[in-house]
Amino acid sequence: MIISNEQSTREVGLWFSLIITFLTVVFLTSILVEPIQVWWIQYPSAALILLAILVFRFGGFHYINTSLSNKEIEIKFYNIFPYGRKFKMIKTSAAQLQRIVVRKGLFGIGRGMILYQLTGNQVAKYPFIGLSALNANDRNRILIHLKK
Repeated sequence: MIISNEQSTREVGLWFSLIITFLTVVFLTSILVEPIQVWWIQYPSAALILLAILVFRFGGFHYINTSLSNKEIEIKFYNIFPYGRKFKMIKTSAAQLQRIVVRKGLFGIGRGMILYQLTGNQVAKYPFIGLSALNANDRNRILIHLKK
């Protein structure tokens, strides 16, 4: 079973880019245009820009391409924030997967999972895989298959 969230990743990236651009225009306009140089436009718009950037960067919005079978699990993912993203891949057998920790997040932001794999007599912890950019159906299919 192959699951990819390429389309929803594009939409999420577009929406965050539009929101950040709009708030930046509002902030710069409130600085440059004399009649609207008031603090109650400047401070909230600057705070919302910062909040939108932080949510976009750390909110668990990852591009995910999974290939799941009864024997092997392969998950390719990276953060969709434009800066500082690194491609990561997890490939393991289903028998070595020991535990899955699922984070529910707050209002869908920060939703994700952490996989633990048995390696010899130790347990390896994989990095956080954000599931915020996945639709509910694909997210449930991945989690149900991994919990088997």
